[in-house]
Amino acid sequence: MRAILSIILFSCVFTLNAQKNVFLDRTFWNEKTSINDVKEAVKEGNSPTEFNKYNFDATVYAILQNAPTKTIAYLLSLEGNEVSKITHDGRNYLMWAAYKHNYPVVKLLLEKGSDINIYDDKGQNTQTFAAMGGNLNIDIYTLLEENGLPIKTPSRKGETAMHLLSQHIEDIEQLNFFLEHGLSLKQTDKAGNNLFHFASAQGNIKVLNQLIEKDFDPKAKNKNGENALFFAARGKRSHVNEFQLFRFLHTQGLKLDLINNSGSTVLHYLARSQKDETVFKYFMEFGADVNKVNVEGNTALMIAMARNNTPAIEILFEVTEKKNIINKDGYSILTYALRTKNEKIISKLMEQNVNYHLEDKKGNNFITHLVDTYKKEDKVFFEKYMKLFISKDVEIQAQTLQIATSKENEYLINFLTEKGADINAKNKEGLTALQLAAMKGENTEFIKFLIAKGADKDVQTEFGETVYELAKNNELLEGRLKFLK
Repeated sequence: MRAILSIILFSCVFTLNAQKNVFLDRTFWNEKTSINDVKEAVKEGNSPTEFNKYNFDATVYAILQNAPTKTIAYLLSLEGNEVSKITHDGRNYLMWAAYKHNYPVVKLLLEKGSDINIYDDKGQNTQTFAAMGGNLNIDIYTLLEENGLPIKTPSRKGETAMHLLSQHIEDIEQLNFFLEHGLSLKQTDKAGNNLFHFASAQGNIKVLNQLIEKDFDPKAKNKNGENALFFAARGKRSHVNEFQLFRFLHTQGLKLDLINNSGSTVLHYLARSQKDETVFKYFMEFGADVNKVNVEGNTALMIAMARNNTPAIEILFEVTEKKNIINKDGYSILTYALRTKNEKIISKLMEQNVNYHLEDKKGNNFITHLVDTYKKEDKVFFEKYMKLFISKDVEIQAQTLQIATSKENEYLINFLTEKGADINAKNKEGLTALQLAAMKGENTEFIKFLIAKGADKDVQTEFGETVYELAKNNELLEGRLKFLK
């Protein structure tokens, strides 16, 4: 049992391939999904209460996909779908219903006693999470207030519903309701972000001009030394701002070469998802330092590499001088290029002096990174660079084999053992690949494969536990373990 607890230290996760639950497929749910549809799917063996690996369940997806209120009410009547159930990011069903502007379901959940004072894992309450979804239905905010959650209640970060709604509105008059309920245009959150900062993430120039007319200083900085350009560069979920916004903010006197207290320029944030060459060139023309290394040890290029933002990579690679730095995670540009399969960048880096034996802060070398990111469709890429690194005497580490085991991938195990990997090598927790497969796997055939490859089934943990005993505690392998005795 103690060895099972020690597996928490093991960073690899096994992917489960259980029978697909149709309720966890968002396409099952729509405005016409009926109670009978749900009942029929249950008869076919689908669970209406099961979570997926992200802690979403049938009821959350039904709410997100605007299923009929009667259908959602039926789901809530099932044992295991109580209104107290906590889902993705620590949210209850009430938060999701408010986020989706669904007044009838919000009302239903409140009548059933849903916790209105909950905060999710991100620090949002139901009022602020509703605002994050762009909810302008004042009836929902009023209903929440009538049930004990004031409209002006901030998130744990100090954000108000008005702050978050400013990223969705078309005109600041849409905020009048919130001003009437005790909020102020000039409120800031705990990080010193004001309404102009938040609104800049959406990039509605009309709204920004309206705020300037309300005496907002567009050049104002938050406590991290950031002006509105940083918010515009970050954008918001599924939204990347266009060049016109950055030019507008620049004309308001904002400095394009500003460096925040974390050592990042606006380029660091643009590198995440911005793909417009004009934007990057504009910032560099006005002094933004493309070679600036932030407190995490990253240049803008390294962030673009980590995000696999190809247009940004192509722009930044040619102008970045610091191509050999290592960040605080121990990653280099080559590490990211290998993980994202960017052969164009790999080829350019190989023309320079390369430290083939670089290890990250967790002790993983390039071979381990290749195995960690292996996908069947990348087999040619994988074999090409595995052979290169092996020819450069880069070792196959113990954890390399463990990662291949976590994928339950026979091809990887065969490849690694053929190249000299020890099937019985122990990781830092003292566990072999077979022990890990017994503890975390779901496939007895893969365990048999490891034994056929020479894995010692008589090995014991430091607490004297056998492979059979470890497997017995794995519910996914229950009843199929006689071959381990």
